[in-house]
Amino acid sequence: MRIDEIEKEILKSPSMTKDPDFWETNMSMVGGIFAKKMRLPAGCAAIQHTQTYDQLSILAEGQAWVTVENEITLYTGPAEIEIKANKKHAIQALSNIVWYCIHNEDIACLGR
Repeated sequence: MRIDEIEKEILKSPSMTKDPDFWETNMSMVGGIFAKKMRLPAGCAAIQHTQTYDQLSILAEGQAWVTVENEITLYTGPAEIEIKANKKHAIQALSNIVWYCIHNEDIACLGR
C-alpha cells in the first residue's frame, strides 16, 4: 500500500487528525540544535510532510508504525530513525508515544 493510500485510511478514523494542536508539543533550541518534542496518544497518527534535508527522529517512548514513502516499520522506543530528505513520512501511535524531530537550528528556522 502506498503512503498516500495509508494516509487516507488513517484519516478516516475520527480519532485521527492532521492538526498539530491536538498533541502536546514543545520546541527547544540549544547549541545550534532544534528539537521538537511531541506526545501522541495511542491510536492517533501524525501525517508528516517532507523536508529538503535529512532529519533524525527519536521515538523516546512507546510503540509506533513509521511509514517512510512506501516502507512501513514497527519501532519500539527508545529508537533512532533517520528520515532522508524529500521523503514523505507518517507516524501511527500504537501506544502513547513521545517523539522527537531533531534538526540543525539554521535549517529549522528557515522553515524548510
